[in-house]
Amino acid sequence: MTEGQSETASAPEGVSGLRRNSDDVGWEYGVLVDLNNKDKRLNKELWKERLHEVHKYIARWAFNHAISFNACDNDEFKQMCEAIGQFGPGIEPPTMLDLRGRLLEEEYARTKSLLQEREAEKMKNGCSSMTDAWSDKKRSIMNWTKQSKTWVRMMWCKLTVNASNNMGAKKLLHVKRPYIFWTSCATHTINLMLQGIGNMPQFKKVIDQAKTFTIFVYGHTRTLECMRHFTEGKEIVRPGVTRFASNYLTLDSIQEKKDQLRKMVVHSRWDSLKDVKSKKGKNAIATILNPSFWKDVKLTLAVFAPLFKVLRLVDGDVKPLMGFVYGKLLKAKRQVKEALGNVENRFKDVVAVIEKKMAGRLDSPLHLTAYLLNPHYNYADPSIFDAPKITEGFISCVETFYYHDDEMQEQAANIKLQKFQNREDPFSKKLARTFENFDCNPGNSCLLIERFFISAL
Repeated sequence: MTEGQSETASAPEGVSGLRRNSDDVGWEYGVLVDLNNKDKRLNKELWKERLHEVHKYIARWAFNHAISFNACDNDEFKQMCEAIGQFGPGIEPPTMLDLRGRLLEEEYARTKSLLQEREAEKMKNGCSSMTDAWSDKKRSIMNWTKQSKTWVRMMWCKLTVNASNNMGAKKLLHVKRPYIFWTSCATHTINLMLQGIGNMPQFKKVIDQAKTFTIFVYGHTRTLECMRHFTEGKEIVRPGVTRFASNYLTLDSIQEKKDQLRKMVVHSRWDSLKDVKSKKGKNAIATILNPSFWKDVKLTLAVFAPLFKVLRLVDGDVKPLMGFVYGKLLKAKRQVKEALGNVENRFKDVVAVIEKKMAGRLDSPLHLTAYLLNPHYNYADPSIFDAPKITEGFISCVETFYYHDDEMQEQAANIKLQKFQNREDPFSKKLARTFENFDCNPGNSCLLIERFFISAL
């Protein structure tokens, strides 16, 4: 028996004892089974068979005990499987007593240790609470998320969608806890703006025309195939985060493919289709060939685009945006007016919808204060410090933030804000003057305004 044969004979069943430097041409078809021993490999077919057996036992346990399939799609489940595999044969599962006793206490202690950093941040800056609601299988569910254990003392901001029940809860909670801020969901509010504008007759008409055309094209296999041929495989329907965002994206997509669609409806390939001879087909052709339709599409996109940009910004979750929401909406209103030629009779109804949805939601004292304290705006336009609405919002915010603390209110409103406005002391530093980055710390000598600054933004 040769040396190589001896190694193979003494190896466990199915495991190759050959070295990587050997002449075995089948080495590349093996599967690594031991990370600490790269010379130990298992035949691929045998590996698949053993893995399938393990999966069968896991599936049987999940089926018999009604375990949700989602329970397998997380890191903890993968870590558990890896730990069991590393232990090897002979592992004994934990008992019920272990799970509800020692192991539960250890996991609780581990979780508490992971939260220590957040607890320290909560004590410094307070915390926020968010609610969300949805319906599933005829059941209404409300989800409440908060960070603080002693949330009545520490919670300073509550974020909700704009449902009437949440607005009612806001009033009741504010009576009992007047030191808590309440802010609405920016994404939901801007979507309401798009909805209100989209329901106006001059915009609803073109949206309905585009919707009718897309429904006709996608409702028949041959028309859909023809459309994809002329658009080189690109779709004209583009889903968005909300229904009204989808309307904008679809209009934008149709506008981009204007030439291809106009060419399509006059081409012999389209004309040869049976479905286009119907009334709906003729209406679809008339829509695409109508110059006024494309004029209305262009105008609608120009009106919707500013708000859609804000919607994408607040829905992105890239960075804290409280300090930008109010300023971005002011810019959006200016752009809407420009899109409508700055003619009051044309833009007043659109702007009225925006302002109506903003009122009490995205122009709250918290939003106004965040706008005021954002160097991106106040360093570029110092006049906002003199705007009555902005200053009133700031005073209201200070009174809520430093509730029943007259000395702190005086310091923040009359002393520290003046230094911030005049760029004195730490606010005169070069870093503080770089208004492109609002998320900076100008120094430690103004901790009062710094803490308020961080919390508001």
